Amino acid sequence: MVEQPLETLRHTIALRAWPSLVRQMGPEADKIIRCLVDSKVKSNRADGNPLLFVPKADFPVYQEALKNSAVEVKPFPGIPSTTKDFEEMDSGLLALEYVSSYMVPGARFNEMYGWD
Repeated sequence: MVEQPLETLRHTIALRAWPSLVRQMGPEADKIIRCLVDSKVKSNRADGNPLLFVPKADFPVYQEALKNSAVEVKPFPGIPSTTKDFEEMDSGLLALEYVSSYMVPGARFNEMYGWD
């Protein structure tokens, strides 16, 4: 049986490339904590503990998943309206809806911008 080149390419991409670009965060604590650890980003928080902003609808899920960790979970307060508001905010990770998978760019884009 001989496959067509285009079908072979599609099959190879689907099998090998796409899975490595799909991400999902949580609701398991270890998955969430792995996403929060980034040596390139220093916390501006006094206690140094990671901060996770989550969609309001998912707050109970994340709070329960991380109750035995040092991660502080807060509902996402919305987009700040002024520059001063940005300066007063603690830095943290903004979580997507926990049931969603999302695709990240790969290769050089990922290396340059740390998109994970």
